[in-house]
Parts: sequence; C-alpha cells; structure tokens
Amino acid sequence: MSSSHSPFSSSPSSKPVQPTGSGDNGRKKPPDSSQFYRADKARLATLAQQSAVLYILTVLAEVSDAEERFLAGITGPPQEEIHDAVEKLASAGFATTSRKGNHRYADLTNLGRSVFGTYWKHLKRCQE
Repeated sequence: MSSSHSPFSSSPSSKPVQPTGSGDNGRKKPPDSSQFYRADKARLATLAQQSAVLYILTVLAEVSDAEERFLAGITGPPQEEIHDAVEKLASAGFATTSRKGNHRYADLTNLGRSVFGTYWKHLKRCQE
C-alpha cells in the first residue's frame, strides 16, 4: 500500500466559507475543472452512477492488486456486481484485471488513478 499517490492524503481544511454576495447562501462557486479532460470526466461520471464502481475506485486508489472477493467484502455489493463493475472499469481503460487460479484481481491503471485522483480533488474543493 503506497500513500504517495493517494487522493486522500490532504489534511482537512478548517477554513470557514465566507459569503461572496447576497443571495448565494455563503456558498463558493465550484472550482474550474478545465484541466480535467472532458472525455475522461464524462466516462468517469457515467460509471460513478453505479455505487459499486465508485466504491471500487475508492478502494483501488489505496490498494494495489485487490482480489474481487476482498472488494466485495469491504464495499458491500455482491461479488457478481463487483465483477461487473470491475469489467466496466477495465473496458473504459481505468482498471486492469488478472486471474490467478480461481481468483480475480483488479488494479487501477495510471489513467484510472490519475482521473480518479483529479475527480476526488475536485469533489474536495467543492466542499470548501
């Protein structure tokens, strides 16, 4: 497990949100995500609509080469749903799959790690 690439490494922000004008309820405008490639963002947004995919992305951002039964145990959805979600991530280029005996494993590709890391940072900025 390596934390050098982790999208979760940042410390919590304690900055209060300041009102930016009347009628905005003190909310900041979402940050510009122009550096987040549109095609990758669209593919990830489509896949993230399934909770199993988002669970898997979150776990694989921290764990390398995870066995599908482990993913099912830690995230909750049935193993068949996990397998389908991993296959969708693989077909989108965000994950790789391998088989060792009766065990199936998944890992994020560099693209998947990069896109999910950017997605996660964007969500964190939206919370600020």
